[in-house]
Amino acid sequence: MTISDKKLIEQLEREKLLFDEMLALSERQLLLFGDTEQPEDEVATIFEALIDEREIQMGLIDGIQDGIKEMVADPGYQEVLDRYRRELEFTIISIQHNDQQVLQLAKKTMSVFGEKLQAARHNKKAYQAYYGEVDTGGKGWFIDRKK
Repeated sequence: MTISDKKLIEQLEREKLLFDEMLALSERQLLLFGDTEQPEDEVATIFEALIDEREIQMGLIDGIQDGIKEMVADPGYQEVLDRYRRELEFTIISIQHNDQQVLQLAKKTMSVFGEKLQAARHNKKAYQAYYGEVDTGGKGWFIDRKK
């Protein structure tokens, strides 16, 4: 095995490790949305951090893949590359599966976030009108109904 063979295998192993880390991140995202006891604001913060971590991993993978493309211009390396790609296929499919589930769970959760945000905006508008911070056009916004 030549130095360039070792270097290629080293890069492919590093790429595989990064994909394994991305799979672990996707599993953490899935578990995050499955945790009904976690406060929603914490879920959003943690989810954003996990997305940032995945973006870093993807950037590193892109860099490795660019280097691999240069190395495998020689057709003799294609067999090694194909073997590693087949090994990665299961990991990539697992990541995609987790992402689909996270997307569905996130849509449900985000609709709850959206409703709460809308209610908060409405409450803020009412608060501002009540204390005269917003021009109500001279019309009252509040009606007390006491019976």
